[in-house]
Amino acid sequence: MAKTVVQRGRYQIKRVALNRDLTAFTAADFISQIRATDSNTSELLMEWGVSFDDGTGANGILRLVADDTITGAVNRESGYMDVLRVDGGQKTSEFNEAMFVEFRGMPSDE
Repeated sequence: MAKTVVQRGRYQIKRVALNRDLTAFTAADFISQIRATDSNTSELLMEWGVSFDDGTGANGILRLVADDTITGAVNRESGYMDVLRVDGGQKTSEFNEAMFVEFRGMPSDE
């Protein structure tokens, strides 16, 4: 299972390659959330702002952004992140399984 690290209290940018041309979509068609468990009904820990890395989606890379107030409010040690595409009100996961996320404090705190 893939893993990513989010630093609490820090502005975070993550890039997610979906490995296909996304120009048929808008960035608003995608949401990315981190939840307490790998269930999409578990507690929502944080939500990323989503945009196309190249501005058009042609390179297939989503740019996920969360500012320090969002990451600083997370009080869990870990969670699970998913990227969902919304089509006609239905949410479809872009991952085979949710990605494990480890939350870390400020580097000087560890």
